[in-house]
Amino acid sequence: MDWPLLLLVSCLLAIAGARNHSGVAAELLEFLTNHDLLPDSLALLTPFSVLMSNAIGGVPTAMLLLQLWQTPPPGVLYALALVSGLAGYLLLTVSPDECADRRAGRSHGGGARLRPEYARTVVPIAVLSLGFAVFWLALPQALPLLP
Repeated sequence: MDWPLLLLVSCLLAIAGARNHSGVAAELLEFLTNHDLLPDSLALLTPFSVLMSNAIGGVPTAMLLLQLWQTPPPGVLYALALVSGLAGYLLLTVSPDECADRRAGRSHGGGARLRPEYARTVVPIAVLSLGFAVFWLALPQALPLLP
């Protein structure tokens, strides 16, 4: 069991519930709607997903968006799942094998070690994947490209 992750999700749920009861979510949704900032197009949803997925993670991002915007169009949810999943690889700087070894207590040397050669491979692939995902979503017009 990953206790820190469980604690994070529990706290996010508690904060989301408190925010809903305070009326802040409704005010924020109204502000976003009035200023045409709802992520209902690829031009707005892609940077939002990339930023939020790397800041707090893909699942908390979806939870946050659904707390604010209760009835988004189906294309928004599909695009959010695809883009936030791919965006999570942008800040991955160590190999998944090394992460698994650290969690199991099998460290390879002196503490946490970032692997720049791994990042040099992963970041371009993540950027290309995100570009292809936006193209793939825009092709059948699952979501409009511009607001």
